[in-house]
Amino acid sequence: INSNGAIVRGVELGMSYAPAAQLRLELGATWLDAHYAADVPGTPLRRGTQIYNVPRTSLSGTATYAWPIGPDMNLTAASRASYHSRRQTGLVEGDEGDAILDLGLRLGLESARGWSSYLYADNLLDEQGAVDGRAPYGNATRLRPRSYGMELHYRF
Repeated sequence: INSNGAIVRGVELGMSYAPAAQLRLELGATWLDAHYAADVPGTPLRRGTQIYNVPRTSLSGTATYAWPIGPDMNLTAASRASYHSRRQTGLVEGDEGDAILDLGLRLGLESARGWSSYLYADNLLDEQGAVDGRAPYGNATRLRPRSYGMELHYRF
């Protein structure tokens, strides 16, 4: 459904800090007040209704460290976390979305010769909340279940 516009006010903050050549820390935060600017006839959207599927708050953080283990090789370790508050779902029948907390880890070898290999773990808490509004039968967009894997890269 098209609306006659939106009013979005918010604050976004991002910081990156590298206390040592091998260590990088990043933090991000967002707060939004997003609502419709006018009524949309024939719909539940009224002026001031919060825009659906837009989280009010989001937080994220990463930490990455690299150890030289030879003249052309690094061992890397990284962790990440993200949080998104519950979303309003004005046009979806059923329940609203859930607050989502997602954590991940990654360990890798990186070569200056163009190849790299990583072991990873995603969604460590096995977050199963609904990212968006759940339909009456419980269907909703969700994160991929807790996953472990390996990635191989080669640049030529």
